[in-house]
Amino acid sequence: MDPERDVVFGHEFCCEVVDHGPGTDKRLKLGTLVCSMPMTIAGNTVLGIGYSNDVAGGFAQYVPLAERLLWRCRTVSRPLTPRSLSRFNGGFRLTVPIGNETRMLPGEIRRLAVLRYVAQGKPAGSRWQRIFARWVASQAGKVRALGGNPDQVPPSLTDPQGMAEPGIETGEVTGKVRCLLYDCFGDFEGFDLENCTECHHFTTGERGIEEIIRRACQDRSWVKVLFDEDSRRILGIVIECTHHRS
Repeated sequence: MDPERDVVFGHEFCCEVVDHGPGTDKRLKLGTLVCSMPMTIAGNTVLGIGYSNDVAGGFAQYVPLAERLLWRCRTVSRPLTPRSLSRFNGGFRLTVPIGNETRMLPGEIRRLAVLRYVAQGKPAGSRWQRIFARWVASQAGKVRALGGNPDQVPPSLTDPQGMAEPGIETGEVTGKVRCLLYDCFGDFEGFDLENCTECHHFTTGERGIEEIIRRACQDRSWVKVLFDEDSRRILGIVIECTHHRS
């Protein structure tokens, strides 16, 4: 950061999705509250947020963020404005969502890959080297604690294709979509797949899967779902392009 140039601070923030840039998956709806790692990605370049002359931080009106580095925040009941805020003494309770190792590991692997990519681009002697070394070591410890092998995670800006994940026993089921499920806010929660003998439920909030399953439901196509036997996490979907079955 050049101290002679302007900078907008703010590397810890919560913000609202107001638009989608080119090449994004648009997996988060407009209006979704999100937070991000204090960095964004422009092409193959990683830029810091809140301590950069080129990218504005959280105190700016708008901040360009990388979709793959975003986390969804819990939605507040009403917009926070200066008039709605008040000072009071009291206590509060935190609710921390807990997932099992299989569901948590892919995300931690992805973050480790991104951190290693950023760290390798720091010039020799940079004051950020020690900070990133500690950060990478901490993230590697999370991967190892969840049953993965951090030594197999390469530096990458993209999804490292499940590298370092332990062996997964896969199952599969074929049928037709019985229904799509949504919560009270209209967010996609999963779907039911049925065949002639039984019905199978799959939980997922992925927008891409929602679009695939909705199309299959409309066309009454046969769908094959590949999934992790332990967690029921969806590993793949096959849509048959013909209505004729042998």
